[in-house]
Amino acid sequence: MNYRNHTPVALGAARVWPHPMHAALPLWRRFMIWPFFLWALVWATVNTGPWRLPNAVSVMDYIHGYRAYAVFVVAFLTLGALLRYPYARRITFSGAVGWLFLYGLAGLLASIFISRRPESAVYWGGAFVACLLVPAALGVPADWVTRARDFLRLNWLAVLIIAGVIVFLGADALFGSEIKWDNPAQFRAVEPAGTEGVADMTIPRSTGAGRYTGLFAVVALAGFWNGRTWEKPVWASVFVVFALATLLYHGRGATVGFIGGCLAVLAFSGSMGKRGMALMGLVFLPLILFPNIIEWLILYMQRGSDPEAFWTFTGRTRDWAIGWELYKTSPAIGLGFWADRLYVPDGHHFHNSFVHALVTGGTLGFIPFVMVWVWSWIRFLKLQRIQAVLPRADARALGEVGGVLTFLTLRSFPESTGAFFGVDLFIFVPVLVYLQVAGDHYLPMRRRVGKGIMPSGAAARGTVNADGRRERRRERITSRVLF
Repeated sequence: MNYRNHTPVALGAARVWPHPMHAALPLWRRFMIWPFFLWALVWATVNTGPWRLPNAVSVMDYIHGYRAYAVFVVAFLTLGALLRYPYARRITFSGAVGWLFLYGLAGLLASIFISRRPESAVYWGGAFVACLLVPAALGVPADWVTRARDFLRLNWLAVLIIAGVIVFLGADALFGSEIKWDNPAQFRAVEPAGTEGVADMTIPRSTGAGRYTGLFAVVALAGFWNGRTWEKPVWASVFVVFALATLLYHGRGATVGFIGGCLAVLAFSGSMGKRGMALMGLVFLPLILFPNIIEWLILYMQRGSDPEAFWTFTGRTRDWAIGWELYKTSPAIGLGFWADRLYVPDGHHFHNSFVHALVTGGTLGFIPFVMVWVWSWIRFLKLQRIQAVLPRADARALGEVGGVLTFLTLRSFPESTGAFFGVDLFIFVPVLVYLQVAGDHYLPMRRRVGKGIMPSGAAARGTVNADGRRERRRERITSRVLF
């Protein structure tokens, strides 16, 4: 396949990129490009909504009100790239982003024709779809793999900033008070920073704060595990701070996602022997050092609630049952975006991505939403099979993606990850884009893997030895048609 003269010469052969020196630029220079500026504006829509502008009485109110519509402006600015460059359309309309786009269109259709309050539903549905158009700006002529990898780094930076602000503002409550480690049910009392907020924006409560700290703790573990020697002390320190904050915030969904993400980082990074030793140490060493850790974890997960409340997942089963009944009222195309706020008593979330998708887009939207997760995991596992022959930077990025994808997958059951316009979607989309671009670049490789795309650093990682066994394994893996 050949996308004119501004794309790889052939997706199944050695690539010849129009801008081969892009990866050699300093990281800060690679961040100073138009697509990343647009995505930073998408993050600027955090913690606002269409209700801010009509009720504005101060300058800050107007700023937050206009922020709510930034995503539509950004999507409009990417239309030029979407119309001009074929690979921009491939990023947007194929793979997991394409499936997510179909889900968004189904929900938007229901928002227009079915929703009880179409003006609100159309805003949230339009914002969801507009967010998915922004990565099309990455489809301009460039070294797409490097840009997709930097896209991930930009996202981790946004998560780090928010997590750092939350932890810094709540440091006294989080680390300054006496923590009763023998009674983990007391952890729930730790809140990030009260209700004062920053710049007229509220700080998320403890369970929401745990999402940021838990996610970046996973990224920090991947940086420690796959990073260079001089980086390891820095990543280890960051991991300890955010891992401890995640435990103290006591968000059970974030904690489960954090533990699963850490296990995934260890399972999907390094050699098999290194992975096995790390997993055995992580699982069995705490059991040896702390024999009562299982009982402690049970108390932690119960969070002081009675067994009945625990097994209803703090009322989530009630919300799931309500969602199922709502789905049956419009099974074809659902009730549109914001249906949880409009139809669920007290405006509760559905607290499950798949229930949320069923109600939002009906059967028409639920099928592509499920395909988003299926496609993502299939593409990731196929890339993971050739991780040993990838350049160091992409092997490291793939370890981060595996941990974050596991984190988001586990959180999709107690939360509505990726099913509506919000922070989880901002985190999810760059992961999907990287899997799309890296898969297009690496998966069609045949026998001549090394020429043109494998840097010398990868060859220095032991791809050739005396008896040639590793070389034959590499040839065998990369000669398969993986997609």
